[in-house]
Amino acid sequence: DVEVEFTERGLVLWRIYIHDRPKPYKIEKNHYFFRADLFHVAIYFYKFGIEAKIVSPVEVKEFMKNRFKEAFEMYNK
Repeated sequence: DVEVEFTERGLVLWRIYIHDRPKPYKIEKNHYFFRADLFHVAIYFYKFGIEAKIVSPVEVKEFMKNRFKEAFEMYNK
């Protein structure tokens, strides 16, 4: 299972980005829960940037953290 925490803007983006959007099985305020392929979830939410945070599982959270770190380092060269 994957838990994602949205900002207010992230929730707006959620309504806009419908292509390949995973379907949540549970919603608690700004926390959405998914039973989906971990890679699919990571790729889908990458475009949200700071507007959506993968809370769990740790593997997906670390994948996202590393991808954003690489992008940050690329732009700071």
